Amino acid sequence: TARTVHSGILRAYDIRGIFGDTLFTEDARAIGRAFATRMAADGARTVCVGCDGRLSTPGLEIALTEGLQASGADVIRIGRGPAPMLSFAIHHLEADGGVMVTGSHNPPDHNGFKMTLSGKPVFGNEIQVLGRICESGDYAAGSGTVREESVSDAYVARLVRDAEVPDGLV
Repeated sequence: TARTVHSGILRAYDIRGIFGDTLFTEDARAIGRAFATRMAADGARTVCVGCDGRLSTPGLEIALTEGLQASGADVIRIGRGPAPMLSFAIHHLEADGGVMVTGSHNPPDHNGFKMTLSGKPVFGNEIQVLGRICESGDYAAGSGTVREESVSDAYVARLVRDAEVPDGLV
């Protein structure tokens, strides 16, 4: 189903709006479908999905996952954590891309999506392309899979391994 997302949420480096005002659960589903369609055009299939702890995040994450799956992406739900954990998960799980449901540093009623595809952040014109795919409803058809995989222990272990701790503090 075609969906026109509010133009104000299609920003330079992410998709972000005020939940219930400029950003809605149905937008998340459409964005998932558009992102999976864009992935398929690149021959990509596997996507990690992470999320923050905002009250609007669970519904957005579920709708995003449904949209990704409906357009053929294989989704790995990594759960709640900081945005850098998604980057770690993409590498650790050898995924083609990732989407973080996060409002970042913005007020609690804001939320949105930060995306990575083929090792690069999705930004600028690529975000506008996703908006046009949503508006046209020209989504890839498919039936992807969904699985949950926690990477938090591996992520923390990597942070600890990389940390330089002065002698005497451990």
